[in-house]
Amino acid sequence: MTSNKEILELVQKWIDRNNELTEQLAQLTCKFLLQEEEKIMKYEDIIKGFSVITCAVDVDRTEYLRIISDGIKERTWEHIVVLAAIINNRISVIVRVSPMAIEQKIYANELIKEILKHMNGNGGGNKEFAQGSSPEVDQIGYLIGISKTIIKNKLLM
Repeated sequence: MTSNKEILELVQKWIDRNNELTEQLAQLTCKFLLQEEEKIMKYEDIIKGFSVITCAVDVDRTEYLRIISDGIKERTWEHIVVLAAIINNRISVIVRVSPMAIEQKIYANELIKEILKHMNGNGGGNKEFAQGSSPEVDQIGYLIGISKTIIKNKLLM
């Protein structure tokens, strides 16, 4: 028969091992997101001085889209970013714009609404950051294309 002390020691070992694995997972996730960010930067177009990035990303959490967009924000001073991923059978979309884009009257909350109205979706946010979703997962390529077109039209007006 196992004593209470032995059971507690086993439980503590499992807790310690879980903590180690959680830390390893966090490190691997961070490494993965940095690699995704590197790939995404290859889709960068410079339009009227703005780094415009519209890209579908292979992640399974909206939080990861935000983290990647934060990294892009740190890399590019003037930016307009639209990232999308299929998460839980929906297209999740985030839009991030720089202060200079806001000065040019390009707002994330307006962009997300304009993009998603073509996709039977909805979203919201503020001038700098917005997010939304659409049920039309088979149209993610169209969403990326229409995003770039909308942004180009706004910048070239």
